[in-house]
Amino acid sequence: YAYVKMISEADYGCEEHDDRQPSRSYVVLVTREGETSHEVADTLLEEERIAEDTYISMTTYKHLIKQ
Repeated sequence: YAYVKMISEADYGCEEHDDRQPSRSYVVLVTREGETSHEVADTLLEEERIAEDTYISMTTYKHLIKQ
């Protein structure tokens, strides 16, 4: 399993978010191998019902990091 440590709004820098692109979030995950961070589409987080301070399966983890 992987632990969802944090989810926050992705940083688009000085550029505005393009409404034609899906919104993304910055997700910090913790596994046995350590801590990793990824930008993930908000729609995927909603579809998989991923929230902070929860555990996800390694199958879901691999799906998230493939993006």
